[in-house]
Amino acid sequence: MPFGRERMFSSSVYFVETTSNKQRLVLCRLVEFFYEGRRKVQVVVDSSCGARNLDQLLWTFSEESFVPHRVLPSKTVQWAGEPVVITVGNLPVEGFDHLVCDSSVNLEFIKRYRVAVHFVLKDDADRKQESRLLWLACGEQGVGRLHIPHDVADTKWPDFFKLT
Repeated sequence: MPFGRERMFSSSVYFVETTSNKQRLVLCRLVEFFYEGRRKVQVVVDSSCGARNLDQLLWTFSEESFVPHRVLPSKTVQWAGEPVVITVGNLPVEGFDHLVCDSSVNLEFIKRYRVAVHFVLKDDADRKQESRLLWLACGEQGVGRLHIPHDVADTKWPDFFKLT
């Protein structure tokens, strides 16, 4: 399906190919890109340890930029502070329209957001299979989807997100 047709859906999922060792850096670059576009971004991780690691990485991944963010406590559902929040698990936070998935997130949760980013890890067979199933479920439920190949994700990925 061509890129322009994806915008007809209320939710769009971008399937970004990368490798396990590059995922967090690509995630930080995407969060930075969305933040610079004045988007409110929720990042979902799978554990409090993962949240702490990502929190540290967002402070240090780039010397040229600053991405204000906060790790939210597990029961917070409304946040008026920082434009980027990190949550553990599928915790909906009001007022955020962009979702970046550092871990597994179900489609019903994804559909709460206008834009979601899901990483397809080329070097992890289980995560690749999870990505295939999510891709199929998006198609079955009429959720917009776009595949961003690994070589594009490493070089020109922001071009795919200009309309988000």
